[in-house]
Amino acid sequence: MKLFIIFGIICFVNPEAPRGITCLEYTEPEGKVYTKEECYEYSKLTGDTIAEELNKGGVQIMEQIIWCVKHKGEPAWL
Repeated sequence: MKLFIIFGIICFVNPEAPRGITCLEYTEPEGKVYTKEECYEYSKLTGDTIAEELNKGGVQIMEQIIWCVKHKGEPAWL
């Protein structure tokens, strides 16, 4: 069985940044892996949760992208 991790990038408005935007990457905590189906389900949940928390804090999200990546670093679609 192939295992996957969640990897994402989120960009938000930051007036103090040189270009007015800051982007950060994130992954699930160390050791957290999913089956392919679980990964797709949890990646949406993870993205929604992060966006909701940032919006509550008044952070304006410009873009958020989340991938399910094979545990060894290969893209899930290969």
